[in-house]
Amino acid sequence: VLEPIETVDVPVTFRTEGKGPKYRPQTPGWGFLLGEGSELGEEVAGRAGDDGTYRFRDVPRGTYRLQIDPARQGLYVKGITYGGEPLAGKRLDLRSGPPEALEVTLSAKLAEVHGRATVPAAGADGEDSSDITVILVNEASDAGEVTIAGLAGTDQKGRFQLGTVPPGKYRLFAIEGFDEDQWGKPELAKALAEKSVGLDLKESDKTQVSVTVISAAEWAAAVKRSGG
Repeated sequence: VLEPIETVDVPVTFRTEGKGPKYRPQTPGWGFLLGEGSELGEEVAGRAGDDGTYRFRDVPRGTYRLQIDPARQGLYVKGITYGGEPLAGKRLDLRSGPPEALEVTLSAKLAEVHGRATVPAAGADGEDSSDITVILVNEASDAGEVTIAGLAGTDQKGRFQLGTVPPGKYRLFAIEGFDEDQWGKPELAKALAEKSVGLDLKESDKTQVSVTVISAAEWAAAVKRSGG
């Protein structure tokens, strides 16, 4: 017996704060509604209409998470509302009721972080390493992961620069021999926290910082202790 699947259309409005550039959704899909805990496991692309509006079309009833990354256009997502109410955690509940409108507010007031990663004199014979990666990480997510918000290499003098960083609270690490595939567990971030730098970035901040390099041996030992 085939039962019809009820779907809804969700209109989307983009608003850029201040004098930032108008957001232009990319083609194909500028974002996705990702199914969470539903039998369908839907992944729905947002599309532009002939009238210049945007919407998610024919979305099956369920719960979803909105995915949108405007960083390539020099913007960050400052806020999202659904039916005029803030959308917590970018989670959208479409299981019942008439569909409401999504409004995405963006801003071009990104922060910048630059500075120098320094190697302790006792390590590496006082010389800078060419295999140092600087990472800027968010606080642990709902899933318990510490996600990377920005990543950069260093030059021969240990200098680095991270641009287009959304405002927020972060920790900055400089790691020799860093392997991104091994990052993510809160236990690993805590094990390395002593040599990290906490940052509270505001809109349009230009922050200069010095961070001590975590050696390859320290990195490997911390990965091992955290079960990596």
